[in-house]
Amino acid sequence: MLSNFSYIFKLALFSFLARIVLFYKTHKLCKVNSIGGIPYFGIKGSLHIGETAKVRFVNNFRWSTLGVPRRCKLYVYKNAELIFKGKAGLSNAVIVATKKIVIGNNVMIGGGVTIIDSDFHSMDYNDWFTDNDALKAKSLPVIIEDNVFIGMNSIILKGVHIGKGAVIGAGSVVTKDVPENCIAGGNPCVVIKKRNHECSIS
Repeated sequence: MLSNFSYIFKLALFSFLARIVLFYKTHKLCKVNSIGGIPYFGIKGSLHIGETAKVRFVNNFRWSTLGVPRRCKLYVYKNAELIFKGKAGLSNAVIVATKKIVIGNNVMIGGGVTIIDSDFHSMDYNDWFTDNDALKAKSLPVIIEDNVFIGMNSIILKGVHIGKGAVIGAGSVVTKDVPENCIAGGNPCVVIKKRNHECSIS
């Protein structure tokens, strides 16, 4: 009984120390600033953060303005890429790259936002629960350009290109490209109006 407890304790301690080492390396190499805990990093492919880039994570309900009880999560599949080109802020957000996701400079990613580049499953129900399910899942790159604001609880789906200066309203499901300097929102997300630099969501 005691030996089992000792084994479990050592395993938990090793896991904790491994997370600390990963967090330290991420901070040191990628210029990451994390508030309210450690984000979940599942990096099997390539995570690239530019030399002048700074990425800020907000991870729990205490520090998040919206009080969402969820850590930020970055998951990059083998042979996939997640690229941060400049400054970016994420609150309780999830980004999963199976192919390629690019985040531009000066990008605000609101509380509870999800960004994914894959369906993760085949659209043919005959493939579900078979080896073909994941093999036939469609993946297309997601590109988010500079000076973009993505409102809370929005979902950005595969193949989407969001242009410079665009604003995505809260709770939107973005399935198609959004032109630059536009305010867009809804499910599915549509362009509401053009904006200038001073324009706000109203």
